[in-house]
Amino acid sequence: MNDAPPFLNVEYWFRVIYELFANRNGHSFDYFMVIAAHVWQVITFVAYGVSLAAIAFLVYVMIQVRHLAEEDEERFGYIEPKVSTKNMASARWTHVEELMAGLQESDWRQAIIEADIMLDDALLARGYQGDGLGERLKQVTVSLLPSLDGAWEAHRVRNRIAHEGSQFKLEERVAHRTIAQYRTAFTELGVI
Repeated sequence: MNDAPPFLNVEYWFRVIYELFANRNGHSFDYFMVIAAHVWQVITFVAYGVSLAAIAFLVYVMIQVRHLAEEDEERFGYIEPKVSTKNMASARWTHVEELMAGLQESDWRQAIIEADIMLDDALLARGYQGDGLGERLKQVTVSLLPSLDGAWEAHRVRNRIAHEGSQFKLEERVAHRTIAQYRTAFTELGVI
């Protein structure tokens, strides 16, 4: 005879099913409850096995993901930038010049505002502090920026554009002179 527990014995289950449907021996509700208890034992046994396997698999996957993340951090944690700050400023300045090549006043306005932002960034990069470009320009000396007066004049034009809006009519001659003043300042600062 087979020594396996009854809930693992296939012949036992076939016999239980046959007796349940044949209603031989006049089985009562108690017999059905015994069968249900055996079925529940099997389901519980299988569920525990599946749960343990799933937990083991989850732990394995988490360990592998952490290992891959550590490898990625080692490999890609810090990538040296290939574009220098001067190249980025040159690209920004090229955009300003493209705007100035346009025939519309709105392009000139945008070019002047962009050039003013570039000047502000250049002074910030050199350690000048203050709430705005005006305060930073007050700290600059003529020895660093010989065209300091021109930078101030260009910044004043930008302020008129920003504060007066469309009421300030920007003439082409004024726009080109302003951009030329920014170009001189950037050349003296070594930005472009």
